[in-house]
Amino acid sequence: MQATKFGFIVFVLLLFLFRTKVTAQSDSLLAPWAEFLEDDPQLIERIQERIDRPLNINRADKNDWLTVPFLSETQIDSILALRERIGRFKSKRQIRPVVGGSTYRLIRPLITAKRTPAERKLLFIHKTYYPQDVSGQFASYNGNRIYDYNKVYYRFSSQIQAGFISQKDAGEANFFDYWNGFVSLKRPGWSVALGSQFLEFGLGLLFSSPYSSVKSAQATSVFTAGGLKAYAGLTGFEGGSLFGARLLATDVLGWQLLTLAAQNQRDGQLSRYTGDVVGLDFDGYHRNEAEIETKGIVRERLFTAAVARQWNVGFYSALLVNHIDYRPPLRHTAVTVGEADLRRTFFRFSGRTIDQTSLYLRWQPNRLTAELETAHTNPGQTAGSASLFLRTPDFRAGIKWWRVPADFHSPYGRIFDDLSPFPRADQGYYLALAFRPAKRLWVNAYRVFRKDLWRTYFDRLPHSKSEWLVQIDWQNKKWQAVGRVRRKFFQQEANTSPVQTVWGDQWLVRLQLSGSASTALRWKTRWQATGLQPWRERGSYLFQEIQFRPPGYGSLRF
Repeated sequence: MQATKFGFIVFVLLLFLFRTKVTAQSDSLLAPWAEFLEDDPQLIERIQERIDRPLNINRADKNDWLTVPFLSETQIDSILALRERIGRFKSKRQIRPVVGGSTYRLIRPLITAKRTPAERKLLFIHKTYYPQDVSGQFASYNGNRIYDYNKVYYRFSSQIQAGFISQKDAGEANFFDYWNGFVSLKRPGWSVALGSQFLEFGLGLLFSSPYSSVKSAQATSVFTAGGLKAYAGLTGFEGGSLFGARLLATDVLGWQLLTLAAQNQRDGQLSRYTGDVVGLDFDGYHRNEAEIETKGIVRERLFTAAVARQWNVGFYSALLVNHIDYRPPLRHTAVTVGEADLRRTFFRFSGRTIDQTSLYLRWQPNRLTAELETAHTNPGQTAGSASLFLRTPDFRAGIKWWRVPADFHSPYGRIFDDLSPFPRADQGYYLALAFRPAKRLWVNAYRVFRKDLWRTYFDRLPHSKSEWLVQIDWQNKKWQAVGRVRRKFFQQEANTSPVQTVWGDQWLVRLQLSGSASTALRWKTRWQATGLQPWRERGSYLFQEIQFRPPGYGSLRF
């Protein structure tokens, strides 16, 4: 209980000392993504943070714009060119013709044309909840059931800002079980940051962007052009950021240059036979003695260098090299994990160092964007990913492909529709289409297919899964209607035979109607049904939401 009291005291002091607004997180603004983000709290957090700290479109430079999801670099360049031509945006709606109506609806809560409270001085976010102990699991944990989360951003000037985050998970005893922070300085042509930060490169084989790796009902929103992106920031996901020093120069004779040196303390997995570290643990929980024993026992060091250039012919190229060093080394062998476990996970990384190299190429003739990334790890093999995307005002279509071998070692890379660190042994494609057959009508559709590239003594057949979706959106100024059909296929071994597989088949249907009776009153009605075969299970639910937001008095939702 002292943890909550301390958080509340800090909250009140900051509120009165700095006289700033404290914003509440709005789940309704996450509606376009929420159904697809059950397993990605990091992405939800980053979208919510951008909602609480909307980007000022009159102040933001290109690197700032790159932190906004679902925008391509071409769109960003067009926005900056428009701002330079007209001098200043009077309303954020002025960028709608540049990005298109559907994209504008997605990013509208994330941007502003006005000066925000966060820009003035300080933004403080505090979250606390007390989960129920249905199964009695918390009795074995050292701490109480309180979850406590605090995040502070302070802007010293337009060029200097700092941030701090602390987090205590339910069951943990230490209020500052996880904490992090940063200080950043941004000047024309270069920026430097110390502390917590993010790095994104290419199509994400070595350093991934969460915005381009998760499907959604906005089918083509994942096709945001990659490149070299680095920025300071905070996350409650303990393995999600790099802690170190970074220098980014944006124009050195036309080249973009980056150097990064980082050191992180990672949780480890210990061998029950020898006590050696056999792997990394990314869940971030430290609730009992076993979890506390493995907290921060692995020192991870990274040194990264990258160069990139935008050529005049619509061609972009970037090269990145990265060295990772683990102390103590990870020892994943038959002695440390046992013969049986090794047969299942023979491809996991074992050693002290990983050397990585990645080449990224992008070509953008007119409305077409073609991308290619190839990455190699030593030890390991070469992985590849490519995408092709066509964009017009009323039609968008794209395909993304990837192939990652079993011994490709990339702790910060991600592949599409898989958020696990060290992606491996996976091949697939994502095909998306969006078009507007009428003025207020949009149709979105996608298909994703993934297949394992390996099998073991226990998993005798490689598994595969696929999914498709079709969604129709219609809206005017006060009404919006959505109809969606989603079908998921997944393959698993049959109970009767370990060498036979059966297909699971799940249907999901959604009908939704929403609107606003006035500027203060909004409502939403949703019906959704699902059916699972071959077990013939099915179910449905009806959801009703009414939100009342009188000007200047917060909001009431039920």
